[in-house]
Amino acid sequence: MLSTFQSQSEFVIAKGKLESEGIETLVQDELTIQSYNFLSNAIGGIKLFVSESDYLEARAILIEGGFLKEHSDSLSGFEKLISQKSFKTIFNWTLIILTALSLYVIIYLALNLSKQ
Repeated sequence: MLSTFQSQSEFVIAKGKLESEGIETLVQDELTIQSYNFLSNAIGGIKLFVSESDYLEARAILIEGGFLKEHSDSLSGFEKLISQKSFKTIFNWTLIILTALSLYVIIYLALNLSKQ
């Protein structure tokens, strides 16, 4: 992974810059963040990948363009931890809500069927 982007607009410009320099890119989570932009931090942003052979050149291009800091390597350890914890929290709350809704439906159906 070359870099992550929290902002769709910043990602599009960086990707376009790399592709204009002839570097092929691969993207992960772009459509998710387009649809649900509030999940950007929870899932770690839009991930931009390049091949190993293009990595150093692509990194230099993004540093020159101001998309990366010279001494940063994607997310710091703390940012990765926060991102993972945020995802786990969202996942856990989703399970709790789905479980509660399922129980509600089961109880509702049981009460309505017993009336008949």
